[in-house]
Amino acid sequence: MDQLTLNDVRYCLPEVVLEMIDVLGFADTQQVIDKFGGTRLYFMDKSHYYKLIKETINENVAKKMRDFFRTESVYIPRCEVALRLLRNLQFKAEYDYLTNNGVSGRMAMVQLCPKYNITDRTGWLILKQNWQQAYQQDLF
Repeated sequence: MDQLTLNDVRYCLPEVVLEMIDVLGFADTQQVIDKFGGTRLYFMDKSHYYKLIKETINENVAKKMRDFFRTESVYIPRCEVALRLLRNLQFKAEYDYLTNNGVSGRMAMVQLCPKYNITDRTGWLILKQNWQQAYQQDLF
């Protein structure tokens, strides 16, 4: 089963994240969000922030960010809506995979809820969602 990525929820990402995706690609952008989401990075003092990104992620990503943002300060959003939607989509996909391959719904919940750090109540609510409606609500 394929792992979902930020690309699957691209439509509900902030503009700065879409710019980062264009510059860095999805995988590296996801790493930047995972490590620095909710913080502001300043590229005026390139040695300090460049070094931090280089040590945390890699030199190639640090160079691309420095070259693109130059003297700007950039707030790296946490992308909570997109990440929650991504989690829910992945949870539903894994639940469907398990139950289509002979695992009972309750046993699938026992396996998946700890993995996703959610309660079974939340798991059942995720499964009951109208996914087409959920996509539309996240757009606005």
